[in-house]
Amino acid sequence: MNTSCFECHITDLPQSFKLHLRGVNMNYEDGLLTIDMNKSGSGRGVKHIKIPEMNNMTLFSDTSSLELFINDGAYAFTTRIYNNSDTIEIISNKEIDMTTYQLKAIDLEPAK
Repeated sequence: MNTSCFECHITDLPQSFKLHLRGVNMNYEDGLLTIDMNKSGSGRGVKHIKIPEMNNMTLFSDTSSLELFINDGAYAFTTRIYNNSDTIEIISNKEIDMTTYQLKAIDLEPAK
């Protein structure tokens, strides 16, 4: 995508998949989502959350944060991220539908 600022909608998720995003590894298997921040978390490590069934996920990524909304917002995760990589890789045994939008910066001017 040539940017770390994007919005991504993933639908029709299989019940087992891996997602690698800007140095963060996510693994969903047997109803457990594991998020491993690796070096991108600057000291924050691995998080786990039980999600019985994962249907869809929306990701928002900007220069310093990552937000996940799972199953239309029933589960949410937000974190600071310290990695400017623009790589997204999904490993799945089933085809998925993914729509991605590049986000543009907004320049704010001081109030007059």
